[in-house]
This record gives sequence, C-alpha cells and structure tokens, in this order.
Amino acid sequence: MWKPVITGAALALAALSWPGFGSDEAALEFRSATMYVEYDATAGEAVMLFDAESETTLGGVELRTPSGQPVFELRARQGAGLAEFRVSSQKLELGELLEAYPQGAYHLRARAEDGRTVTGSADLGLGLLAAPVVQHPLDGANGVPTTVEVHWLRDPGASRYRVVFEQNENDGLIVELPGSSESFQVPPGVLAPGTRTRLEIGAIGRNGNCTLVEIAFRTM
Repeated sequence: MWKPVITGAALALAALSWPGFGSDEAALEFRSATMYVEYDATAGEAVMLFDAESETTLGGVELRTPSGQPVFELRARQGAGLAEFRVSSQKLELGELLEAYPQGAYHLRARAEDGRTVTGSADLGLGLLAAPVVQHPLDGANGVPTTVEVHWLRDPGASRYRVVFEQNENDGLIVELPGSSESFQVPPGVLAPGTRTRLEIGAIGRNGNCTLVEIAFRTM
C-alpha cells in the first residue's frame, strides 16, 4: 500500500487505465522524478519514497516497475490538480522492502489537465550505507547543553547528512550537511532546556537512499 503525502492538493489512490493517458505524440516530460529507500536502523523499518515535479498541472499519475508492473496509481479530485508530490510506501522490514521493489528504471506516466500525456522515469538503486554511529551525546544522556555539539563517525560513501532535532513532537531543527561532515553544533535558542530531545542522523548515499539512527537525551 502506498499513500500520497501532498500539501495543497487532494489525491486518492485509484484505478487508472495505463493505455488511456492521451496520445504519446505530444508527450511532455516530468521536470524531476526520484525514487529512494529510507531505512530507520533504530526501528528496523524501511519505506520507499517517490518524489516528482511536473511543469504542468496533472489530473492522474501512475508508476510502474522496470518490467511494467503497476506500483501505484493516483487520481486528483476535481479542481485539485497537482504539479509536485511525494508518495510513500507502507513501512516494512528492510529485507521485505528490497525484495518487493526491484532495482532499475521505474516508468512514470501522468495525464495533464489539458489531456496531454506527461512521462518520466526514476532510477532506483538498492545500496544502503551503514547506520551512522553517534559518538556524542550518548543515547539516554541527561544534562546535555542546549548548544550541544553532535559528533558521529563519517562514512566515506555519504554524499550528505541529514540531522534532525525534535522536542515535544515538533521538529525544532532540520539541517542537511555535506558528506564530509562529522559534527554539528546546535545554535543558541533552538533547543529548550530541561526537555527530552530526539536526535536523528541520516547518512544519504549517492543514489539518494538514506540510513538513519535515532537517539534520545534530556537537555540541561
């Protein structure tokens, strides 16, 4: 099961006819389309994510595997077309997810509101980096300064890192850093004192796949 994660447009999973998406003679191309794995090593769960952006407003979208099997089909409700969207699979164990989605070029096809066909593709690689090792602060630590400097072991295969701090169910800070990074210092005024804080560090490979870990600590 896949679910749309879209702001400002109402979409529903629906049955769309693959051959009925207009004429290929006037086909447009998607501006961008990416498909990647996000693996939460702490929870042992993984999801497949698909992001796409079109230069024209769309009424229906579908994605197929490299062999032509349907992955998901979406239809925009009347008056709620879309041009940029993300779709997420359900959470699965990593092995199940990798078995369910073969590596290769996935075929994207959509119907523009003016009836023209919009096509594209997204290359999926299944390689994942090892889970980041957080050196400081330690999981479960108390009395951590609100301006803590976080340290982790750098993976030479990482293209970038994503660091997320969350307090009281709110994302207090989300930053992306170059793959050469191995530390980050929280600016003053971002984290509240005396508060349980969740830290997530994700190592993102050159294929876009992300392996993340989570720890929790309490600020001073």
